This record gives sequence, C-alpha cells and structure tokens, in this order.
Amino acid sequence: MIIVDELPFSFVEKEGFKNFMRVTMPQFHIPSLIRAWIWQIALLIVCLNRVWIMCLLLQLIMLVLMMLLERNV
Repeated sequence: MIIVDELPFSFVEKEGFKNFMRVTMPQFHIPSLIRAWIWQIALLIVCLNRVWIMCLLLQLIMLVLMMLLERNV
C-alpha cells in the first residue's frame, strides 16, 4: 500500500494507519522510520552490488572476446 500508492514512509507513523494495522493484523509491529530507512539503504546496497557484479562480468566477457578476436587476426 505504501509503495504502490507512493506514500511517504512517515505515513506509517500516523494514528489512522496504526489503528488500521492493530485491527487488521494485531501481531504486526510497525517499524520505525529509522528502521524503514535502514531497510531501504540495505536494499540499495544489495542492488548496487548486483550492478557492480554485472559490470565486472561484462568487462570479463569483453576481455575474453577481445583476446579471441586478436588470435583470429
């Protein structure tokens, strides 16, 4: 709901959302804004690591292709 509707993370700290969650799912504990930011930063780091790995793989592939092309010339 928060992400799909592009609501700010502070939305979960409002009393209306807290009451809604208490009624619909009492065992759910709403994370603090700081914890939500920490999760976002961790997700960003994971994504950046994946991009970095893909860049390294592409560089390796390009290097191998260049070596193969030099042999055939």
